[in-house]
Amino acid sequence: MTDAERTALIEWARGVNNRGDEVDPDNIQLAAATAMRPSVHGDVLHSRPVAINYGSPSDNPPKVVVFYGGNDGVLRAVNGNRSAQIASVPAGAEMWSFMPPEFYPHIKQLRDNNQQIFFRGEDEADRATRKEKPYGFDGPLTAYRSTDASETWIFAGLRRGGRMVYAFDVSGLTATTPTAPTLKWRIGCPNLNDDTGCTSTDIEDLGQTWSSPVVLKTAGYDLGSPTDPDDTVIRPMLIMGGGYDNCEDGDPHTCTSSTKGNSIFVLDADTGDVITSFPTDRAVVGDVFVVSNPYTGLAQWAYAADLGGNIYRISGADANSPFANTDPDNWTITKIAALGCDDGGTCTANRKFMYAPDVVVEPEPNSGTHILLIGSGDREKPVLTYDSAYDTDNYFYMVIDRPTNSTWLTTDMGDCSVGEICMDEDVMLEIARDDDNPTEADLADKKGWFLELAPHEQVVTSAITVFGGVTFSTHIPTVPEPGACSSDLGTANVYNVRYRNAAPSRPGALNRYEEIEGGGLPPSPVAGQVRLDDGTIVPFIIGADPSSPLEGGLPVPPSLSTQPKSITYWYIEKR
Repeated sequence: MTDAERTALIEWARGVNNRGDEVDPDNIQLAAATAMRPSVHGDVLHSRPVAINYGSPSDNPPKVVVFYGGNDGVLRAVNGNRSAQIASVPAGAEMWSFMPPEFYPHIKQLRDNNQQIFFRGEDEADRATRKEKPYGFDGPLTAYRSTDASETWIFAGLRRGGRMVYAFDVSGLTATTPTAPTLKWRIGCPNLNDDTGCTSTDIEDLGQTWSSPVVLKTAGYDLGSPTDPDDTVIRPMLIMGGGYDNCEDGDPHTCTSSTKGNSIFVLDADTGDVITSFPTDRAVVGDVFVVSNPYTGLAQWAYAADLGGNIYRISGADANSPFANTDPDNWTITKIAALGCDDGGTCTANRKFMYAPDVVVEPEPNSGTHILLIGSGDREKPVLTYDSAYDTDNYFYMVIDRPTNSTWLTTDMGDCSVGEICMDEDVMLEIARDDDNPTEADLADKKGWFLELAPHEQVVTSAITVFGGVTFSTHIPTVPEPGACSSDLGTANVYNVRYRNAAPSRPGALNRYEEIEGGGLPPSPVAGQVRLDDGTIVPFIIGADPSSPLEGGLPVPPSLSTQPKSITYWYIEKR
């Protein structure tokens, strides 16, 4: 490549229309060498944005910055205000961007725009003339912010874009200067298919970085501040699944003992060093769910699920103790459920967990009980060409765990292996898709339930529980009709059920599920609280309404006859 060719690629990646082949909205040819090309912004497919308000809650206007990635290989920081400038950057405009070196080889393919794309599920012989779609910063983002807001860090994975995690210090924002990022660290391996150039041998098991790094703190990891080793500040850690391996694209999967991603990593959030890691049977692509103390904010337990249909609990010094002041090197991992196959063993076309379990920590009188909610499905194989995935019987699960009870996984286990909850009818209650709601007697002495889905139906989102109601969505591919001239995105359903007995939770709903208009693959539901323009704070949930997978609304409140009138949450970050 000549210097001129390299310069043209760099300028094109930065937005210059130097191919001269793009037009504006009025179909007028753009100036080849000077205009910003309309296609400068790539698709945002799986990236989950992070929004940070650099001002105080009372600031008007606020200083909201939104960070997200795209499949043009670029991580962006954008002024997230509706109308107010931040420094000299208008609302909605880009403040800065970053492209990782792992994406450099794809720039020419995007600029040339003449490469046919190979889609997984097509005839493998087509790979000789086609290439797969290039992915960039396609993974989720997370953030850490210290109590005094002096430190703000963001962490970004690449998903199918690669096997790397990037950390940026984005602490600085003044009235006149946009946030100037500093690359804190990068870990992983630059190549998808080999371990050449990995940042350390401790990270060679990392697969494609699908799992979002989750921030946690414990009293057992106190290294002092970076500048004062005697400081008693508790430093943040990250916990994340090991990621995805291309062997999982096989149908059925072709994974072996050399698979990447079959680990859970714990990292130092400040340095990126691997503190410890835990082996899992199969790759972990979903987030790790951290159960924290509501008063101190310190982590107590963690849960994860893998692509073999297994669920794990990460504990302190032994399987039945919380993290407390235990050094992470002495934490333990326990497989508490094996749900990928009907008999709890192993099978070729197993059910997969692609998302983290949602965890409900029950109050008195059931304190010490954790309710895990998770659905099986292979979102990467949503169409009929994948015979094994299409024919797998999937379910939505409620699994009860009592982590401090040392006999919970060893007594009343039916035909399950000792220590692993399975789908034995003496252990878990099976609920048919359109069955009546189970009674308390039906659920007595059970360690959970599993809800039957329709034939070929897959859970394709994470689950979220708000006021006792669990929301998740599914997809059923449609058999194409001969001679059809239009595409059919399949049937999408949204489920809203009570976490204890799978009863419908939407007011007036007769069924547990409702069809989502438009079909396709819905995004995962999101819930939280938002401050309105008048200062009122209201709860919301997006993804629970069948009229649209992006429809927002108020979550269904708990019954006043069985729940307190208000629920108060306390959180004090311990530094």
